[in-house]
Amino acid sequence: MAEGWNRNEGKVPFRYLSDEEVKDFVAKLTSTEQFHTTSYKYAFFQALLDNLSNVDKTTGYLSYDDIARSFANQYWDQTLKIKQSQMITHDRASSSVAEKIIINFCHENTINEYKCFQNLSSDQIETLIKKFKTSIVKKDVLGAFWKDTEGQFYSFSKQDPGIYMNPSCYTALTRNQTLFANQNKSAWYGFLNKVNSKLPAMIISIFSALATASSFIITKLVA
Repeated sequence: MAEGWNRNEGKVPFRYLSDEEVKDFVAKLTSTEQFHTTSYKYAFFQALLDNLSNVDKTTGYLSYDDIARSFANQYWDQTLKIKQSQMITHDRASSSVAEKIIINFCHENTINEYKCFQNLSSDQIETLIKKFKTSIVKKDVLGAFWKDTEGQFYSFSKQDPGIYMNPSCYTALTRNQTLFANQNKSAWYGFLNKVNSKLPAMIISIFSALATASSFIITKLVA
C-alpha cells in the first residue's frame, strides 16, 4: 500500500464526524509532538479553512487551484519580506520548494520583494498557482494530510480537479473556523520559531489579520 504522501488517490467511506472528533483531529495535527520537516501541512490546513466559502455545498468539491492559490498567497510575504525558512535544512536541501518557487519566479519576472501578491497580474498568479499545485499540493501534502486525518476530512484523486470534503467535517470546520485557524497558526509559528532559531535574538511576533484569514502579519524584532 502506498504511503500517504505518494498516493494517487485516497477514497474511503466517510463517517459522521462530530465537532469533538474534528477537534481531536486538529489537536493531533497541531500537536508539538508531531514532527514535520516542512510547514506544508500547516499551509494545507490553512488553505482548507480559508476556502470553506468556496466549497460546493452540495458535492463538497473544492478545487486544487483554490488550495494552491492560498499556498502561494501564504508563502509570498513569508519568503520575500520576512525571509522565514519553511523547512528543517539537511544535506540534500537548504530551502523548501515553496521558497524556491517564489524566489525563482521573482527572478524570472524581475519582481522586487516589496510587491504584494494581490498586485501581481492575473497571468502571474495563475503561473504561481500551477507551480504550487503541481510541485507541492498534489505531489505529496495532499496524500500526507489525507492519511493524517484517516481519510475523513476529504477524498481525492490526482486525476480530478479537486477534493471532495466530508459533509460533517465541512460543517465542523465552518463552525470552529476561527478556533482551528488560531490553533494552526500557533503551531505553524512554533515550527517557524524552531526552524529559524539559529537567527540570533530574533523573536517572531504574530498578529492575525482581521480582513483575511490567510494573511499573516509577522513582525521580526531583533534585539
